[in-house]
Amino acid sequence: LCLCLCLLMTVTVMTMMLLWALVAGSILGISFTAVAQQQPPQVVVEDGTIYIDVASNQSVIIRKFDDDGEFVENINLADRFAEMDDKLDLLSNLVSLINSSFVSEYTLVNHLDAVNSNIGASESAASMGSMSAISSLEKMLSNDFSTSVSALEKELNADIDLKADSDDVSAAVSEVVSNVAVVEGVLEEVALLNSDQQDNLDIILSCMDEGLVYDASHPDKCVPPYRHDDCPPFEHVTAPCESSRFYVNCTAECLPGFGPGGTYRCNAASVWEPLSDSAGLCADIDECKTDNGGCADVCTNSIGSFECSCPDGILLPDGKSCKQLEMKFLDSPFNLRFASTSHCVKGSIDVPNLPDSAVAVVASYTTFNTCGNDHVVYSFGRSNSHDCYTWDNRVYELNTYLNDLLITQNGDSGVAQVYGHSGGTQIIPITENKQIQYSLGMGHSQCTNTVVLQVYGYLEGPGILSTSQIRNYRVASSGTFVSVDFGNPAFIPKTAKGLLMTLSTFSSSRADHFSNSFGRSNPSRRGTWDNEPFADAGDPYYGDLKVTNEGDASVTHDYYGASFGSFFTAANDDGSFNAVVNEGGNGVTEYSTAQVTGYLTSFSNIKYLPQDMVRRMKWRLTSVTRITNNVPPTTIPAGAKAIQALIYTFQDRGYKDHVVHSFGRNSNHYASPWSGEVYNQNTYLNDILITHQGDAAGGYYYGHWHGMQTIPLKADGTFESFLCMGKSTSLPHYVTFMVMGYVL
Repeated sequence: LCLCLCLLMTVTVMTMMLLWALVAGSILGISFTAVAQQQPPQVVVEDGTIYIDVASNQSVIIRKFDDDGEFVENINLADRFAEMDDKLDLLSNLVSLINSSFVSEYTLVNHLDAVNSNIGASESAASMGSMSAISSLEKMLSNDFSTSVSALEKELNADIDLKADSDDVSAAVSEVVSNVAVVEGVLEEVALLNSDQQDNLDIILSCMDEGLVYDASHPDKCVPPYRHDDCPPFEHVTAPCESSRFYVNCTAECLPGFGPGGTYRCNAASVWEPLSDSAGLCADIDECKTDNGGCADVCTNSIGSFECSCPDGILLPDGKSCKQLEMKFLDSPFNLRFASTSHCVKGSIDVPNLPDSAVAVVASYTTFNTCGNDHVVYSFGRSNSHDCYTWDNRVYELNTYLNDLLITQNGDSGVAQVYGHSGGTQIIPITENKQIQYSLGMGHSQCTNTVVLQVYGYLEGPGILSTSQIRNYRVASSGTFVSVDFGNPAFIPKTAKGLLMTLSTFSSSRADHFSNSFGRSNPSRRGTWDNEPFADAGDPYYGDLKVTNEGDASVTHDYYGASFGSFFTAANDDGSFNAVVNEGGNGVTEYSTAQVTGYLTSFSNIKYLPQDMVRRMKWRLTSVTRITNNVPPTTIPAGAKAIQALIYTFQDRGYKDHVVHSFGRNSNHYASPWSGEVYNQNTYLNDILITHQGDAAGGYYYGHWHGMQTIPLKADGTFESFLCMGKSTSLPHYVTFMVMGYVL
């Protein structure tokens, strides 16, 4: 019994010591080593370390209990150690296999980093349908197994470190087993492809450099390490690509208005990648950036297209060219005649033979009083609803719209224009129903007053202001050669190159001789009377539009003021205009009014020459002269339909010869266009008539500016003239043209 009790106690003590050793080993970091001896397990203490010696056919089993003391499982350390040995063998084989492919650990890690970088930027880490061996390696890496092989061996050694307690050892071993299982799968696939990998190693590494992986099913092809979406379809192309899959080329041919197109490749990021520097997606082309899209005026870009427009004109059928106010000439001019015997006769007249597009007529006018002495004013245009008192300084004082133009016939105290008066070109706006509204004989006192408008052309296109937009520009000054900057007229675009205006003057002395010029800036101060315009050296510039208020020694005085009608004149580059007034004034207050009724832009066929290209034409005449081939200056381009000329006439002081000049396309007409003959004959008298007053009609003592005249040219580019009709002396008479522009 004692022996039995002793054995029982011995076994009990040994068991307790074993359990204590296990616990102490876990706590104190004691190592356990099994030795290959055929004997019962022995507990040995050496140098403070407790060892459990077991035979090779014996096991060390750790019993695991939960917190309530209930048994959970046995953990056989020997089995676990054997498993670790197997896994280490597998890893060792992997190392040998990779080394046999001549891939150093350093190179492999570098390429794996490139793959990891690409995976991090990819849309997803979803596996591809058929993963290659390298793709599987990517999956392994995406599961945080991104260490080198040597690092994995160190991790395994750390995982089986017996310094951990039993729970930690179990968890670590499970994790290592799981990771090694992934490696086993890799090894199986690598083993299958080992021979191909050796042959295609350069391609594999090249794919890795691009952040791609090698696709063994498509030789010489790298693919993204994730699911690749097709590249998006091209927009604005003539035809879609046949394929938009990875690595497919496509040539994009752009629709009109888009560019540049070119050849592309669908890259790994599902983006079309240009294969040449000149290639570009079919984006909208801003046609307006190149030569303004070919537009004459405004070019507006839109997606895939563009549009031309003409804010100050009309877009022509070609879709690019513009037309603004254009002057055209009639092959068969005709007369509109008016007669009145009372004050302020208002009415309207139809203008025949005009196209529907006409907005104004171009006419030469002649007035006459059957008694040879009545001072009256006429108005013509689109509205005669205005005050009938339009002489003295009323135009300046009323400062309002007085029809589109006013014309004065001098008489009474202003000395009679006994033989009538021809004033040349007038631009007369017409109503929409092709009528001219008029007010006749304003100021009438005696006999019959007649007016003839010889219509030889017309205007079409935008450029005539509405009657509500018309404004007056006035100046009153007692100085001489007074420069005035009127700026930009209201409702006139800054692109304007010319202006249409009707002019009126009045002198507070009722007897002062002076001239006014309107148009571009004119800084020069030169004499504008006597025969200076004819005799001046070179080709002087006197201004663009000039008119004369008669007075002083001139027998003919503009006693009641003067209205000269409507003329075109050039404007400054910004659409503004200037004036020089009171040229030759005697210090009394002179009043000048310019009523602006229209404008010209660069799209008009009426053009003005630069100031330094203005050229003179001049004639010194001692008898009636007909010329059939007057050649314009060389500054006028070939193909011009007319010239724009500022006309000045002069006869030596003291000689009062009354003469009439005609200019235009046909001088073959009768030679006495004065008194009532123009009205009575009612026929074509060249295109314009100009009167230089003299004889019983007084005289233009200092010479006279007749405003801007439009003279049509014949087909050969020349014009005809019939000069000094009615001349009664052999003394010279001078006619000077300042050729300012032309009509195309």
